[in-house]
Amino acid sequence: MPPMVNLAIGSASGRCRFFIRQKSSVFAPPLTEAEKIQSLAKRGGPLDALFDDIRTLIAMVRDYASGAYREIPFGTIAAIVGALLYVLSPIDLIPDFIPGVGFIDDAAVVATCLRLVAYDIQKYRETKTNA
Repeated sequence: MPPMVNLAIGSASGRCRFFIRQKSSVFAPPLTEAEKIQSLAKRGGPLDALFDDIRTLIAMVRDYASGAYREIPFGTIAAIVGALLYVLSPIDLIPDFIPGVGFIDDAAVVATCLRLVAYDIQKYRETKTNA
């Protein structure tokens, strides 16, 4: 993996561990900011598949937090929460306000997370389809 991606994953992982240690809900930040993430994931563009995956990640965290779906390994949930926290964080490797390139690091973190948890996403979608 490129060094920047490793750094981004390490940063998101550290934030995830911080929330766990704070004894606050690990799921609260991404769930309270879910509308913000979903507003960024508008339909109709060339990135529809990515945005559908982001919506699925949010749904997975929401269902895990509510207890509606617990067939997800905690490592998968930690990776998803870490990626969502990184996307929401104002502190990035490449600041989001830089036109054209500001979201490259966010996209890299989300893409890496999607690759890491692809099997669990597929299993979640199959379970939801069959329910």
